Amino acid sequence: MKKTILFIIILISLSFISCNLLNNSDNKKTHGTVTFLSFEGGFYGIITDDNKHLDPINLEDRFKIDSLKIKFNYIEKNDLSSFHMWGTIVELSNVEK
Repeated sequence: MKKTILFIIILISLSFISCNLLNNSDNKKTHGTVTFLSFEGGFYGIITDDNKHLDPINLEDRFKIDSLKIKFNYIEKNDLSSFHMWGTIVELSNVEK
């Protein structure tokens, strides 16, 4: 009986820990300007208000407007590489003009 209760407590604790890990603490909010870069065949990047260069992997076509100001959330994708060699590769969410 005591082992069962201990097992349940451990299981519940692990559930809370995993929920916190999935909470995307790496998810960042910021503002920036969409910028068309003509090298490497041309692509859209984002220069944030604090001058970080971001290379988004999922910028929607409706936001691919040079000099467009946007606010958005992003997660850095450090496990990916790009031939652009410009900025940090990111995945965007909650993009707004």
